[in-house]
Amino acid sequence: MKKLFVLFSALSLFVSCQDDDTVATIPGSYTSSITINGEAFNPSPATTAESNVTTSVSYGAPNVSERSFVIRQNVANSLASRSIILHIVYSGDDASGTYTQYPGNTVEHEFTGDGMYLFDDMASPFTDGSTFTVTDKGNDTYKIEFHNVELNPAVDNSQIISGSIEGTFTNIPLEL
Repeated sequence: MKKLFVLFSALSLFVSCQDDDTVATIPGSYTSSITINGEAFNPSPATTAESNVTTSVSYGAPNVSERSFVIRQNVANSLASRSIILHIVYSGDDASGTYTQYPGNTVEHEFTGDGMYLFDDMASPFTDGSTFTVTDKGNDTYKIEFHNVELNPAVDNSQIISGSIEGTFTNIPLEL
């Protein structure tokens, strides 16, 4: 019985009421106002085992960088998760810029990018022409703004991603 009491006490720490303001401060030093069709998309809090707001970088041709961002939300009372995944190409060391989704998810020129929304194992790519802005604030701190990004309606019934996230992303080095 004592174990049940401790379990319910611990669970009550994670339950909170949400006010009408769509900006949520998330533990891990980032804030999110991201919505998908008006519904708040708040990244799950980081734990000692995993971060739910990550980035990684790789380098291609001279002075060309590619960076990926993953923003993940675990779905309450489910094993499912939802993620927004972005991939960008830029020159130099500063990832700041407005990125456009081009046909066929081609990411080969500066300031091109692609993205998708994953719900469980179902992928919905951004529609061609969708844009998002990345502001590189240094030290793995970024602001990402979604400009009414439409998901591919053939996959996911015309959902729209809006809002922004700002804060420190966990840098995950790529293994070669």
